[in-house]
Amino acid sequence: MEENKTYSCVEPYISDLLTFHDGRFLAQPNAVIDERDCRYQMTVHTLMRTLSHHYIDRDRRQGPFVMQFSDLHASNILVDSCWNVTAVIDLEWVCARPAEMIDVPYWITGLGIDEVGDKEHVQGYIKAREEFMAIFEEEEKRMAQKLPNGSISTVIRRAWESKSSWFIHCLDSVNGMYTLFHQHLRPIFVSFRLTENMEILLSRLWHEKAGELVEKKLQEKELYVAELQKMFKVDAEAKEE
Repeated sequence: MEENKTYSCVEPYISDLLTFHDGRFLAQPNAVIDERDCRYQMTVHTLMRTLSHHYIDRDRRQGPFVMQFSDLHASNILVDSCWNVTAVIDLEWVCARPAEMIDVPYWITGLGIDEVGDKEHVQGYIKAREEFMAIFEEEEKRMAQKLPNGSISTVIRRAWESKSSWFIHCLDSVNGMYTLFHQHLRPIFVSFRLTENMEILLSRLWHEKAGELVEKKLQEKELYVAELQKMFKVDAEAKEE
């Protein structure tokens, strides 16, 4: 994405976010574990584009766009001894994005985004969400903050009910997309885990030379591991001296 790029519609923004993930996968030398993992990741890239239209609100495709902190987490929030927020830092991550990209911060549970959806944690996450939303709605009413066609809390709840919040988390997470897709998006459309043959077929639809790309990513991983082992060996020998 160019620094001076401004989007007036949601679809091209979502498309460019997916393109970013495509580029990340291609550039990262240790992106895959083995051939099956490589095929699976390519399959997810294919299906994320295929399913994206399900998670774009047509009524909001041209806004209004809402200012939001796209990298808000506990380390960016300063509080006093009574836990009152006194400051928020790293404001360079503030931007205007589609309202449905605002969600309850998953990190209030103390878990990673790829952990909150696990069976052992999901009920705790849902409880934390509801507690957060109750407070959020109170503050929203107190401040009389509303969008032209609804409140932000309404948008958040609608996104949660439609599962689009998980789609957005896939876009916003550097390494959680593949787990989140398997946990939350794929089961909506297919009740069973995709077979290896299905992944081989779908991965071919992501890249016209899929077979060559798989070999390239496996070679990159092998070289990456070898260089890493060499680096640590040199470091260990230096410490011994």
